[in-house]
Amino acid sequence: MGSSQIDNPNDVATEFHQVALTSSYRLSQDWLLSARIPFTDATRSEDGKSDNAIRGLGDISLSTIYSPWTKTDSQWRNLSFNAGLILPTGTPRNNPRTGLFAPGVFQLGTGATQLAVGANYFGSLSDDWSYFSGINTTLPLYESSRDFLPAETYSLRAGISRLITENLNAKLSFDLFHGGRDEFQGIEIGNTGSTVLSLNPALIYSINDNLSVSASIIIPLHQRVNEVALGVGPLSSFGVSFSF
Repeated sequence: MGSSQIDNPNDVATEFHQVALTSSYRLSQDWLLSARIPFTDATRSEDGKSDNAIRGLGDISLSTIYSPWTKTDSQWRNLSFNAGLILPTGTPRNNPRTGLFAPGVFQLGTGATQLAVGANYFGSLSDDWSYFSGINTTLPLYESSRDFLPAETYSLRAGISRLITENLNAKLSFDLFHGGRDEFQGIEIGNTGSTVLSLNPALIYSINDNLSVSASIIIPLHQRVNEVALGVGPLSSFGVSFSF
């Protein structure tokens, strides 16, 4: 769940709430399959009055995580690679633009399949401290049937983790995101695309071996948006994880 707005919330603002179901299945020690199914409820408002809303299923993500050196004692045993597809299951709009002001794109789905690839690495600093890092990118494979082409995106994450108690784990990371401009009918949408550096503190509490809960907040530290796009505000999330 989160919200974003420009400096003056009485002009234009959008608020996004999202619930996502994520499931994973381990094929072997080296291979893990994962799926993410998002549901979005978003509202755009101008001068304090709602003028547009979207609700429903978003674009489903399917991915495979491969850890080729888990059975070795090499320094690469904690390195993993991921690859997958973001499927066009969310409903696109005939015209995804909502006006001169951002969001430049306001729709449940892009209407186009995207390729997602990345790599992640983690390691231990001591019994209680560890570190993690990752790099990921998404690339559109084609233009949608409604002439919309989502932008390429790139993200970089680096952080540390500390075991506070036997059940409570705290994480802190810096996340750098860059996205280009989307295209509609072959023309770039001017008020899309951004570069954002964020601080992301998180807490994970293990209730038992199979059940855990988590909470995090993404706090933008620096951001650059194109033209009159909205700046992203703090984004909070809560999760429940169950394994069997």
